[in-house]
Amino acid sequence: MRISQIACISLVTTCFAALPVQAQTPSDGLTTLPLIGNLVNSGFEAGLSGWTTFTTANGSLGPAPLPTTVSAKINGNPASQAAAFVAAQRSATPGVEEGGGVFQWFLTREGSITISADAAALLNCYDACRMPDSTRFWLIIDGQIVSRLDLGEISSVQLPPHLCPYRDCNLFLPGTASAVLSGSARVGAGPHYVMIAMTRVYPSEFPDTSPPALYQFLDNVTVTWTAVDGR
Repeated sequence: MRISQIACISLVTTCFAALPVQAQTPSDGLTTLPLIGNLVNSGFEAGLSGWTTFTTANGSLGPAPLPTTVSAKINGNPASQAAAFVAAQRSATPGVEEGGGVFQWFLTREGSITISADAAALLNCYDACRMPDSTRFWLIIDGQIVSRLDLGEISSVQLPPHLCPYRDCNLFLPGTASAVLSGSARVGAGPHYVMIAMTRVYPSEFPDTSPPALYQFLDNVTVTWTAVDGR
């Protein structure tokens, strides 16, 4: 699914246009949505089932078989299935962030909801290298940005000398960064959607036929509901 002009970000402005996801609302009432407060496949254990993927106007989620799911440890959690992407520009456009992500509809009662997700990036580099601006994650509820997470710089990690397999070796491990993306919103009773977007100001570093340099991961998307009176 391609969403035109979802994100246009420059040095001085950020804008997310209206998202054409209204047509995804169940036509037979609420029976096809998950139970109140629940998301379908929130931990991506069943692949991307229950989630709809999208890309921005000049965005990409990576060469096939991406997006997909892989086993990953994020934010100190045990290894589990996580959604994997290479969100970036499809072709180089200076100063404009592009990429894509996933969204899902859910039910809730009137009140306040807090949505959180484990987010991470991995720099697939086996030499001394550095990515000064890795990925921005955006949490969007019903078309409104409620949180932004900048993972910032990622650099490859040099293998300690005592772990090198031979004398005077100069080996590097992929660099990683992770954090929790979280935001809240007041909502009315009924169906709502959560969208998580990932954007970068750079294209994928290598052609589709080569391993991408920077990967993004999502896992453990949760919804916490609080009644209007706080109970």
